[in-house]
Amino acid sequence: MAARKVLQVLLWCYFVCQLGGFVSIIGPTLPDLQDHFQASLTEISYLFLSLGFAMSAGCLLSMAVLKFLDPNLALAVFLLVAAAVTPLVALTPLLYVGCVAVVVVGVVLACAFNCVCHQCNVLFPGNPSIIHGVFIASSVGGITSPLIASPFLRQRINNSSNESAPPVEDNLTTEPSQNVLSIIPLLPLSQNSTAGWNFMSTRLTSSLLLKNDTNFTTSSTDILKSDATQVHLVYIIVGIAFLPAAVGFMVLYILQEKCRVPNPPQEVSTAYVSLDERGEKGKCIFVIFLSLLAVTYIPFAGIPYSYSSFLTTYGIESALRLDVQKMAEITSFLWLMYLLGRILSTVVSLYLTQSTIMFVCLIGTLLSAILVTIIGPLSETCLWVGSLPLGLFTAPLLAASLGWCRTCVTLTPIVLGVCTLGDMAGAALLPYVTGQIIGRFGLDWYMYSIIIYAAFQLVSFGVLSILGQMLKTV
Repeated sequence: MAARKVLQVLLWCYFVCQLGGFVSIIGPTLPDLQDHFQASLTEISYLFLSLGFAMSAGCLLSMAVLKFLDPNLALAVFLLVAAAVTPLVALTPLLYVGCVAVVVVGVVLACAFNCVCHQCNVLFPGNPSIIHGVFIASSVGGITSPLIASPFLRQRINNSSNESAPPVEDNLTTEPSQNVLSIIPLLPLSQNSTAGWNFMSTRLTSSLLLKNDTNFTTSSTDILKSDATQVHLVYIIVGIAFLPAAVGFMVLYILQEKCRVPNPPQEVSTAYVSLDERGEKGKCIFVIFLSLLAVTYIPFAGIPYSYSSFLTTYGIESALRLDVQKMAEITSFLWLMYLLGRILSTVVSLYLTQSTIMFVCLIGTLLSAILVTIIGPLSETCLWVGSLPLGLFTAPLLAASLGWCRTCVTLTPIVLGVCTLGDMAGAALLPYVTGQIIGRFGLDWYMYSIIIYAAFQLVSFGVLSILGQMLKTV
């Protein structure tokens, strides 16, 4: 039985690692997805909106799924669906098809994540180190996925306005043995003017090859160095990566059915006052607390995912003029700091209360956002330095907040669902909001939006702490 639990924890960690990889891969692949779908930044951010609604729905759906399906069986089914649908995100040139695929994957991954969190409470009651370890695994996916994607993404070189692009004729005759797509290295750029920012959206589809009257032009702002994008291969690899966990959970389910216990373990209830035992005032405070709880969780994942999702776009289109490979390295560095922050928080939680950790991290996140806004545009090194504390301080928020929440209310599946609902929604909705802000007000607002989110979560958790204290006294 102990060996089976070890296997189950390892499968949880592997799955959550792939979940973190799927969500974080959208940012580094964003420029190539724009080319693939021929979409502006404002249009492509609908992928984030779709993912946000899907994950929110998945968190709510998981509450019902856990009543009818065995968690291991549910995890196996969900991951098989994710493996089948993930490649469809970038297999067609139609943006709405990509959005539908993202919706399906988002729903099943959110359901699977809640199944894992629920099983952690059932199989390992009173042992927070397990859930901390599972959350640490999600950061590993954020580190590795940009590096895995980098070789399949098209290299971009940003030239200054004083440099002229090489003539197309020279490129058409140098390598006659190249692939038909690679002999057209310079493709037309569509410039979409928005308030204060001219976004250069590169158009690239194979349909251009069928138009004999197409005049290929160049832009001195953004020159494509390599062949047509292979972003579809990235999502095929991500989809295949879900299969080992699906097979593992199916094996666990089969073994469990052979050795089924007549009375399986139930969710362990803590010794806090239940809702039925509260007075009218207590019920009112609890409802307000639960509503604000979901809202407070939105920036916890929303800030790091918003920052990482548009970090590549920022590095390429800002005055820094960095290439895709360098931005993939910085994105991986951000998630490396995120991983380190979760490891450190596990150790620090042995000496500090969860409430103290929360306020330290919330204040640190706000100060980090201000720091990267000031020094980030100066140089590549400054962007590396500014990203370091942002990853460290945002990492412990989810685990620490769940630990803090248990001191105020019983962490039932419904309360857990509300928490993960806010967290999952924030991971996808805030990147969408950030994309809309950038598209309408300019690239500078990318950093300003992170400051606004950080200030909001600090104020929101302060109010939530007051309500939590009131719940203990009613």
